[in-house]
Amino acid sequence: MGSHKKGPHLNQKKPIIDAAAFSQINPEKKIHTQFPNPVTYDNLNPAWSFKRMQQETKWVFISDEFLCHNDSSSIDPKCVLSKLAAFESMTWRRIKQQTYGGKNKTNHHFITDLSKLDKEAQQRLEKLQINENFFSLRLEGTVRIYGLLQSQVFEILWYDNKHEIYPVEY
Repeated sequence: MGSHKKGPHLNQKKPIIDAAAFSQINPEKKIHTQFPNPVTYDNLNPAWSFKRMQQETKWVFISDEFLCHNDSSSIDPKCVLSKLAAFESMTWRRIKQQTYGGKNKTNHHFITDLSKLDKEAQQRLEKLQINENFFSLRLEGTVRIYGLLQSQVFEILWYDNKHEIYPVEY
């Protein structure tokens, strides 16, 4: 039996090409991504993730406010889990469009200027290498939950009952 030599072309890797360039070269093939387009997930109901929840800061969840001790089927406005459950009946578009007060302030929004955050929060975000998709979800009054909005999943980082993370003047 003779030896079979591999040609140089068999050991070469295919070049990596970004999705935009690929769609121009081959427009009929659809690119599948991990997360849907934001326009698409705006029509979806929220999902929650607690894997990023920070335990070593002053903005940890306080058990009495986070865990529900209400045996009734009605939503307890002081209970974080009840609030999150109530959001699940809405789409992200509806959640982001909610306003309060006479000034049409949005209840829930992306925070794009991280320099306006509390210094400790800025340092934590830098350490966690978070610089985009940072989102504020208003529960009531000054009570906020902060985290990352990745597609339809809100990855909760902090619970802030005094509006300290993103201070504003009323």
